Amino acid sequence: MGDFKGIEVRKYPTSSTRCSSVDYLFWKSFETPVISKEYNNVTSINFSPSAPYDYAVSTSTRIHVYDSQRFQLKKRFTKFKDTVYSAIYRQDGELITSGCEDGKVRLFNVDTKSLLRVYTNHSRAVHRTGFTSDRLSIVCASDDATASVLDIATQQSTTTLIGHEDYVRALSLSATSRDLVFTGCYDHRIRLFDTRQPANSMETLTINHGCPVEDLLLLNSGNLIVSAGGSIVKVWDLLAGGRNLVTMENHNKLVTCLSSIPSQGRVISGSLDHNVNIYDTQSFSVVHTQKMTSPILSVAFSPMNDVFAVGMMGGLLSVQRTSSSLDEKHEQTTNQVLPKPHPGDQIVARKRVESVELCDKLLRKFNITRALNSVLKINYRIHNPEKAVGMLRELWRRNVLRNALQGRDPGWIASLLEFIRINLLLPGNFRILSVVLEIVTDMYSSDFSTSPKLLRKLKRIHALTRYQLKYQRTLQETLGKVELVTAGQVVGSSAQTKFNSLPLDAAAAHTTISDDSRVLDNVNNISQSDINITLPINISQSDMNITLPM
Repeated sequence: MGDFKGIEVRKYPTSSTRCSSVDYLFWKSFETPVISKEYNNVTSINFSPSAPYDYAVSTSTRIHVYDSQRFQLKKRFTKFKDTVYSAIYRQDGELITSGCEDGKVRLFNVDTKSLLRVYTNHSRAVHRTGFTSDRLSIVCASDDATASVLDIATQQSTTTLIGHEDYVRALSLSATSRDLVFTGCYDHRIRLFDTRQPANSMETLTINHGCPVEDLLLLNSGNLIVSAGGSIVKVWDLLAGGRNLVTMENHNKLVTCLSSIPSQGRVISGSLDHNVNIYDTQSFSVVHTQKMTSPILSVAFSPMNDVFAVGMMGGLLSVQRTSSSLDEKHEQTTNQVLPKPHPGDQIVARKRVESVELCDKLLRKFNITRALNSVLKINYRIHNPEKAVGMLRELWRRNVLRNALQGRDPGWIASLLEFIRINLLLPGNFRILSVVLEIVTDMYSSDFSTSPKLLRKLKRIHALTRYQLKYQRTLQETLGKVELVTAGQVVGSSAQTKFNSLPLDAAAAHTTISDDSRVLDNVNNISQSDINITLPINISQSDMNITLPM
């Protein structure tokens, strides 16, 4: 016996403009996000720079480290008595530094989870921390209007960066120089400090963002810095003395965080308006937007560009992974487990058992009523209407459509009519859905006379079909006039060619050829409204021969 053939789902051509976008294809490769609930707001997310690229999440009074492949909790750092605001990996992935509401900066060993250092140089909360490029110092920004450079070996503060007039809530460090520190402050200023200079002249550059600065991002080139504050994101050229290159106003509420995808040349911004915007670093235009369920506080992208994490208010953590990374992981695992065949070995192919959907199983058992119910559930009606139309077409082909529609209650009929109204004019659907509508109106004519809801839905379908017929007639009239004009132009051009080929005297005798121009006078008979018309879905007049009760 041959294999059972499932329901035929007809696919029709769609616009390919979106598929041509590299960003669309890249973000389409991500799977459905995995949402987990933390204890409180997710204030920061940071991926380890080294394999296996775990990510650290700061929330409430703890730091959680998750496996980037299985999204499972691996480690907890709980030696805090107040809210943790940052958890940043060192460049080698062996240490984590954190800032806390109590003003202390802590340093942890990732493998042993042991607390190595505690710095008490600040009197107020520390919201941002980071490691210098030489991995020997920690830089932190505090609400006491200062930033500090802390030596890991001696556990002492080597430099204090002053000059701020409000909370210091943003920090960015140069990847090429350990002496360059960028800070963002609530006094609207972005400052560049050079720790090699004397204490009173470390501040070498000041930029006015125009709003309290929430986050800073130094791009890989080191020539541009991106600042987020208020509802705007700005890009500054450091080589031109801090000249503003671009101002992006794509958010409606406060922009709280920035991140980047270096290999893709993209900048990411998250906002309290629930939106994550991705910008192209060449034009700084929005190339993709993702809508989240809660206000966003932190975003991060893995070094391998295969995991995207978003932290939100209320403790929600959304993590997405590309399907390509799963395929590569599966291939690696398969290659490790299965040995390679030796010469002379007989290779037996494993028969792949394809999964069969519930509707196909029920149809295979000739349970047509339940099969039709399964494809008309709300998830199919909304996300996969082609499957429901395919089921109706298959039941009609088997001549059991009337049997499948028997014994239905008014609520089910109302849902079917709504489905028909939404999908009636889509390509390829009209013929089968019109047959279904004719059967329903014939079988349940008494219910239509007693149920105002069913009658109202039927009248909406009737009005839709009448409008479409009128539109088709208008279109055909317009096409007829256009064809008449083009035919006149062809006749006129051919006659003019003959006219030009005659001798001068003969041409004078044939001046009556201009009489053909009367054909072109039909142009004046076409109104502007006949030309400015949007082509509707092609439905022939013969397809509309359906009798609807009024």
